[in-house]
Amino acid sequence: TTPFPFESQHIFPSAASDKAKLDVQRKIVAIVQAVGCDNCTLHIEGKIENDKFTLIEINGRPGGGYITTHLVPRSTGVDHVANIIRVAIGQVPELRPLREGSYAGIRYLFAEKEGQFSGLTGYDQAILDTGGLDNVMTEIPVGSTITLPPESYTTHRVASVVAHAPSYDILLNILHN
Repeated sequence: TTPFPFESQHIFPSAASDKAKLDVQRKIVAIVQAVGCDNCTLHIEGKIENDKFTLIEINGRPGGGYITTHLVPRSTGVDHVANIIRVAIGQVPELRPLREGSYAGIRYLFAEKEGQFSGLTGYDQAILDTGGLDNVMTEIPVGSTITLPPESYTTHRVASVVAHAPSYDILLNILHN
């Protein structure tokens, strides 16, 4: 987003090129080995530009932004939360995808002006009318004061939309409409 860099959506799996995916894999393995992590949950976030991966952060926690709870399970059929627990108690995670050819994504909705958040309307019907639209969730309580960046970076993200589709392009269409 401009002029301030915010994550506006996540889609799993990535539509990055094979060259970019190989660069990600190579660098992630090197990072994990360098840090010495084994048998733990890691959140590794990066950015791909020109088929090259750049690390943004690494933390000993699950992925946020509904990635762990909604996107990975919806696109693969793998219970990511259960796997985190398995690893924590010394068991082997179940990583074999139960589903292939499925994409899941989330798009964050941002307020365009300051004021008081009065909630969302029409989303229940949108879920019923839009195939692949799974969830519409508010991110801040009704009545919250919305302040825009640079004064506040936390109150302008007001809602999230989660969807799934058989292709990346169809998913993008659902998330953006």
